[in-house]
Amino acid sequence: MRERWVRIGALAAVLIAINVVARLVVRFWHINNYDAQDLIALIAFGAVALTIAVVAFVWGRRLPQTIAVGDLALAAAVAALVSILAGPLVAGSSPFREGTAGFFSQLALYAGFAAGGGVVGLCTLIALGQDHKSRVLQQHAQPRLTQPPRV
Repeated sequence: MRERWVRIGALAAVLIAINVVARLVVRFWHINNYDAQDLIALIAFGAVALTIAVVAFVWGRRLPQTIAVGDLALAAAVAALVSILAGPLVAGSSPFREGTAGFFSQLALYAGFAAGGGVVGLCTLIALGQDHKSRVLQQHAQPRLTQPPRV
């Protein structure tokens, strides 16, 4: 059980770090252009989606999909809340500066990119036949294929 929480916490920490780095880039390079800020935010969300896709691929090989999806969702939810509530403080702003609409739009963007990354990672895994269930079924079918037929 401890290994599971460490795995979830490590993924959440990586996702938070991606967001903090993006916010620090905007802050220290004094990027005041909204188009450039949006580009950096999209790059950060793309990095979040890519990270979750890779982790979904790796975890989906070892774990049943229900556990892998649950762990991914929990890590993404924790990272989203921390990134949205504490991330603006790192950048010298407040979480609700743009109002509740801005808060919920950031939450929806984070959830969308995280879910998209997870779906891409797991669908790739299933398409390659490397998911946990396919591997278990393959191991179950292997002895039946190698036994000679009964006479």
